[in-house]
Amino acid sequence: MAAEVLEAVAGDLEEVEKIIGRYLKVRSGHLTDFAHLEADGYERWLRPAAVLLISRIFGYKGQKAPALAAVVQLIYLAARIHRQVPDTHPAGEEIDPRDGTQLPVLVGDYLYGRFFTTLCEADLLEFLGPLADIIRKINEAAVLRLQGHQLDWPEEEKELLAGGCRLASRLARVDSSREEEAYQLGLALARKDEWQALKIIASWPECQEKQDLTWLINWYCNAENQLLMERR
Repeated sequence: MAAEVLEAVAGDLEEVEKIIGRYLKVRSGHLTDFAHLEADGYERWLRPAAVLLISRIFGYKGQKAPALAAVVQLIYLAARIHRQVPDTHPAGEEIDPRDGTQLPVLVGDYLYGRFFTTLCEADLLEFLGPLADIIRKINEAAVLRLQGHQLDWPEEEKELLAGGCRLASRLARVDSSREEEAYQLGLALARKDEWQALKIIASWPECQEKQDLTWLINWYCNAENQLLMERR
């Protein structure tokens, strides 16, 4: 649904899908045969769409934006796969390989590697440091959770959404105050704080992309309520 509504970046979202889809096909098959890569519409479109819309709102319309959006989504998929890997599984019990501990870990590692490939191909190596730091924070949060700290999974990935929004604004060469606003927008989205997210973008340039971003914020922040209505 999101791709149909976000007209301003529909073509770029298709390009993101092509970039990621190219990596999902490997010599031995398709990566969905080895790990659970399914994502509902909210998780499939949120990060790429946010990156694309923010970069466009601030005036960047080049091809680096779809590449950056794809990188952010590749990191999200890799982190999600690693998070779902069980510590152990019953010995001798036949299980779906996608629910095991070996193949999914390899798939996650492979996707992490492909984020670097995409940065190189798109001449985005200036973002390698910030993205590596985001991955570090994701893994640190995951370790804390495994040690028994009460962290929900969004805590592990909020820096990815916020950092992706920041880098999208940096792609457009905005000033530091706008970068910080983009970062705070990502944090508000991670919390599903619609009021705060809309407050942040109130002073941003008026354009179709801003209208689409407003819709995206409403769509994601009210996702759970919408899912309940659809099930009735």
